[in-house]
Amino acid sequence: MSTTPAAYVHEVFPAAVLEDGAPEPRTEAWMQTVNQGFNSEAPTAEAARRRAAWLVEEGAVLRAVHPVEGREGVDGLGRPVATFVRTEGTVNLGGAELVPARMYTSVTVRPAHRRRGILRTMMEAELQAAVDAGFPLAVLTVTEGSIYQRFGFGTAVRSRSVTVDTGPRFALHRQPSGRVESVDAAWLEPRVGELFERFHARTVGSVTRRAGWSRYFTEADGETRARGVRAAVHLDDDGTIDGFVAYTAKGEFEARELQVHELVAGSDDAYRGLWQHLAAIDLAATATLEAAPLNGPLQYALVDQRVVRTTEVYDDLWARVLDPVAVLRSRGYGPLARAAGLELRLGVRDALGHAAGVFAVRPHADGVEASRVDDGAQLELDVSDLGALLFGNAATTLAAAGRIDEVEPGAIALADGLFAVPGGAYFQSHF
Repeated sequence: MSTTPAAYVHEVFPAAVLEDGAPEPRTEAWMQTVNQGFNSEAPTAEAARRRAAWLVEEGAVLRAVHPVEGREGVDGLGRPVATFVRTEGTVNLGGAELVPARMYTSVTVRPAHRRRGILRTMMEAELQAAVDAGFPLAVLTVTEGSIYQRFGFGTAVRSRSVTVDTGPRFALHRQPSGRVESVDAAWLEPRVGELFERFHARTVGSVTRRAGWSRYFTEADGETRARGVRAAVHLDDDGTIDGFVAYTAKGEFEARELQVHELVAGSDDAYRGLWQHLAAIDLAATATLEAAPLNGPLQYALVDQRVVRTTEVYDDLWARVLDPVAVLRSRGYGPLARAAGLELRLGVRDALGHAAGVFAVRPHADGVEASRVDDGAQLELDVSDLGALLFGNAATTLAAAGRIDEVEPGAIALADGLFAVPGGAYFQSHF
C-alpha cells in the first residue's frame, strides 16, 4: 500500500471470494467501479460470483485507488475512484517458445479524479513491478487509443469486424479436408480451452485466453440453451477436433443474421470448413464476426471476395517492451533471415528507461543472438514503435508515418525482412 503525492492511497490485493462464493468486499467494490467506468449494467448476484471466480482462477491482482480523505465517498459505499488489474500470460511472437507477459486491463479513473496523476502512478508502478518480476513484455487492450503510448505501448495488432454474405454467392475455391459437425454448446464449453491452445501455438499475435472469455455461453442466466448459442466443430481426416465456432441466430426467418461469438481454427482446413458450415445454415442471410484478422485468408478463399464486407477496423492489442534483449531472442524470424545471417541494430528511446539503449539482433541457422551494444544504431525508434515492429507492423509504414528514423541506408528494408509476419498478426482473446 502506498500514498501518492495527490493524496490517494493505492491498495494492491489478489482477487478473492468468500466461502459461499460471493466476491469478498474489496473485490466486489472493485468490480462495481469497473462496471461503472465502462458504463456496464450492474451484474446479477450470480454473474458477479462467476466473474469473481474467473478473476481468482487466473490469479488476478487488483489495484484500487481511494482518496485519503473522504474514502467512503458521498454515497458512503467506499468504492475506489480508480482501478487496474494485472494477470499473467503468454504471447506468440513466432519463436520456438511463447513469451511470458503481464496483461493489463480494467483501467478506470472516475471523471472527478482525473488529471491528478492517478493513471500515471498506477501504470508506472505496474510496469516497474513487471520489470522486477522478470517479464520481458506487457500487453493491454484499450477503449481509447490516445492514452497509453506515453507509457511506451504501441499498437501491436489490428483487427476488423466483418459481415459475410452467406447466401448463394458464398463459394470456396477449394474444398477443405475433414468435416464439420454441429454439437451442443454445453458439450463444447469445457473443451474450448484445449482447442484455443492449438490456435495459440500457431498464431503470431495470439495472447493467453482469460478464464471468463467464453462467457457468452453462460453469462446471461447460466442456461446455454436459453441463450440460443449454437456450436460446431471441425474434425480433421483422422477424426481429431481442431477447431470450433460458436454463434447465435438473430432476427426472423430468411433475414436472420448469425452473430459469430468466436471462430477458433487450429488449421487452415478448419478455418475454411467452419466458414463453409456457417454459410450452409438454413434461414440465415449473413454472418458477422467482430474479431476477424485484418488480412486473413477468408476473402482469398472465396470465388467472390466481395462476399466479405469490412464494417470496422480497430486497434485491438497494444504491447510494451520491457526487456528488448529477451524479446528479440524469443521472437521468430523467417528462414531467409536466418540463412543470411543478417544483423540489425536498433536504437530505442524509452522515457521510463526500461528499454532504452542500442540492441543488436542476429538471426542465424542455429537460433537468434540478441544483445545490448554500445552504439551504432541503424534504426532509431521509440519503445512504443518497437512494440509495433515486433508484431509485424512494417518498418516502411512506420518510417513513412514519421515514427522511426533510418540512420544507415537499407536499414528500413532490412527491418521489413526481419520482422515480417506473413498474413499478419492475429489476436483473438480480448481481455
